[in-house]
Amino acid sequence: MRPNFDGVLFFPVTPFVPSGPEEGSVDLDALARHIAKGVDAGPGGVFAACGTGEFHAMEVNEFGHVVRTAV
Repeated sequence: MRPNFDGVLFFPVTPFVPSGPEEGSVDLDALARHIAKGVDAGPGGVFAACGTGEFHAMEVNEFGHVVRTAV
């Protein structure tokens, strides 16, 4: 049986803090808002922390935070 995927796939970008004492760290609040808006659109799947999600720019612990925020 083939899975039935309805809707487009959602590859959210990962926002980073642009300045201040936490500059360069993942902005988890902005990420949560971004993912909530995307999920409201009814995607067929959500792929956080992938290519467009800047996985290559994150530390391992940041990757975990992004995945937990997305779920």
